[in-house]
Amino acid sequence: MIHFEVNKALCCIDMLFNLDMLVLIFSLFCQAITARGGVFLESPVVGSRVPALEGQLIILAAGERKLYDECYSCFEAIGKKSLYLGKALHISFR
Repeated sequence: MIHFEVNKALCCIDMLFNLDMLVLIFSLFCQAITARGGVFLESPVVGSRVPALEGQLIILAAGERKLYDECYSCFEAIGKKSLYLGKALHISFR
């Protein structure tokens, strides 16, 4: 079950899903955001609880480069490495 609500002030996703649906969910989320004039950056992280606590996550980002650049300082704070994989979405899940 996937429920989306997107407006100018709020982007909310409530979902129950399995990993097979992840690409579909990101596609729908991206479409909803861009349809409202927003930009989307997919940025899953690689790591578990311990690396997260130590600031040692790896961020794999894809989407709008300008948004990646704006988020870079946050990625530096939580991770040891941040990789921009290009504008094509879903590349970080391959």
